Amino acid sequence: MENSRVEHDAHPYEEGTKEAIWASFKLRCNACWEVLCGPNGPQTCYRTACSHIFCEKDAYKHFGEGDLICPACQEDLNQRPGGVCEMTVKSATDPRV
Repeated sequence: MENSRVEHDAHPYEEGTKEAIWASFKLRCNACWEVLCGPNGPQTCYRTACSHIFCEKDAYKHFGEGDLICPACQEDLNQRPGGVCEMTVKSATDPRV
């Protein structure tokens, strides 16, 4: 899977259930692959109009100067509605992701 942002992991739910599948995923930053929404609770991250997600550190690094080019796919976000949006991810099951 190109630019995958999830990692499959063990979970406490019955195998094959929707809850088990969602609980097994870990969201990752599309630049540094750091796990988002870890054990430290909700985390601020940034979602691009092309649906890539970045941790706060990489969002500032790549978008802080106003250069809105997605580092994952090179999409010009200046030409897309929504560009880059700040969001707080609470868990891998957060429906906004």
